[in-house]
Amino acid sequence: MTSDPPKYRPLERFWPYAELPEQPTEEELASLDPDLHEALFGGQPRPFSISLVFPPLDVPDFAVALEIARASAEFREIGVGPARRYRARFWSSDAICSRSSACPTPPKC
Repeated sequence: MTSDPPKYRPLERFWPYAELPEQPTEEELASLDPDLHEALFGGQPRPFSISLVFPPLDVPDFAVALEIARASAEFREIGVGPARRYRARFWSSDAICSRSSACPTPPKC
């Protein structure tokens, strides 16, 4: 070790941590998984729903399945590459639209 004083002295704070607000934004709260939201903030009354989570599939009807999922009440794409998942939440009121023969047009429920 040298007896010379250092040429650079870092600031007395942790780096590279960003200056983040203490409270989450409305967008961050809206993007939380519903189960995590319930665990953090308690249960809120909401209608019955079914959530489907699936990876990209190499099947002929995958584009149709993805179109139906995107038309759901809540749709999110999570992850990248092999960890990519699609998450769609359907309310019980959307059940009639889940059957393509029951809806004369593509699902936009």
